[in-house]
Amino acid sequence: MRLSWTEKSRSGALTFFILLSAFFVFLLILTPPASRAPFFNDDYYSFLQIRDLASHPGAAWARDEDGRFHPFWFYLLFIEKSWFGSNITGYYIVHFLVHFVNALLVAGLCRKLFASAGAGILSGLLFLFSSAYYQVFVWIQAGRPIALMMVLTAVLAWVDFLRQGRVRLVLGAALLGGGALLANESAVTWPFVALFLGIWIKPRQTKRRWAWLLPVAIFFLWDFLWCFFLFHGSVSAILRSSSLVVPTAGLVLLKIVSLIEMLIRPLFLPEKGFLSPAFLPETLLRLLPAALLLIPLLIFLSRKGRFKLWREGIPKRVYGFSLAWMGITVLPFMLDARLFEHVSRYLYFPGVGFSILAGFCGARFFEICRLESSKSGLVLGSVTLLYVLILNAYSNAYHFQRYKDYANKVQWADYSERVRELLADR
Repeated sequence: MRLSWTEKSRSGALTFFILLSAFFVFLLILTPPASRAPFFNDDYYSFLQIRDLASHPGAAWARDEDGRFHPFWFYLLFIEKSWFGSNITGYYIVHFLVHFVNALLVAGLCRKLFASAGAGILSGLLFLFSSAYYQVFVWIQAGRPIALMMVLTAVLAWVDFLRQGRVRLVLGAALLGGGALLANESAVTWPFVALFLGIWIKPRQTKRRWAWLLPVAIFFLWDFLWCFFLFHGSVSAILRSSSLVVPTAGLVLLKIVSLIEMLIRPLFLPEKGFLSPAFLPETLLRLLPAALLLIPLLIFLSRKGRFKLWREGIPKRVYGFSLAWMGITVLPFMLDARLFEHVSRYLYFPGVGFSILAGFCGARFFEICRLESSKSGLVLGSVTLLYVLILNAYSNAYHFQRYKDYANKVQWADYSERVRELLADR
């Protein structure tokens, strides 16, 4: 089912304008704490690796301190270094810009798959502001956002190939999807996403019904070669890591609960320590604003059969795609013994699927309000959306301060000074 309220706002220019306006708010809230953030120990080793990149371009292809390859990230860092020097704000602005592009791509992917620009706008907004993967923002390392940008672009090209059959799109998808591994190893799931989309979209033309399997086989081969030749030297170190385990049923269940909790909770609840418990216990204080919005929202949906209309109005294909995307992209991180609240950066890729599903949930709510000409529903939905976006922006800002305090506590502040000394000698 297509959501009629969104069909009036199909224009890509409108999507871009709304997300760009939201991005300025995002910058307004996050830039001040980012400008006060320190460099971390990983930043020091990254700058050390690219110190002589101008005279030795191959330095970007050397393994980092963890034994992995991130050449695309190192080349970007080298460019940023020449622009910003020790001014950390510039690095974060570039990082945020890459994240903004990803939000645009999430909106575009939603439009392309489901012909719903309005749901795409909400998906892009939620992905842009979500604090579920706050660790992606608090470091200047943009490897993961760059990898997602390349994978999303590859997915868009792959979807066009499945629908139109233009061969050159396969080449673009292969280069972008495979090359994303050179930015961050999270892109290792790209061939599985391509396989799922091939089954899910099912090209109708008889000649192309199974022709897409050959490119997918090439994607898997390319993926295997990247992993084998680029990462084989670090496999033993990775396997010896205490954070990687053979998952048991209990661990998998805990990880799934952690995944759901980390994606949903930040939408409505402030982070622990964000609010000062002046006159109420902190737990109650955190629940209060969410309750004041969600209870009226639930009451509104419970009347006149609106909840059934809302539930049935979300296409099953949206559930299928979103859950499959989250399941595929989170799969490698199920081998990590740590729960997602300790490694929230691992949720950056799964966050795409969740944002699209949440965007459709919001879009269907506004559709019901439009059909009933309910001004109170529109106001309630708009206030809730504004609360979610602003809360998540300030939650991300709070994590900057939290990590700065942590860096001082564990004496990582010395690395910040070492980075500045290193950059002063450039």
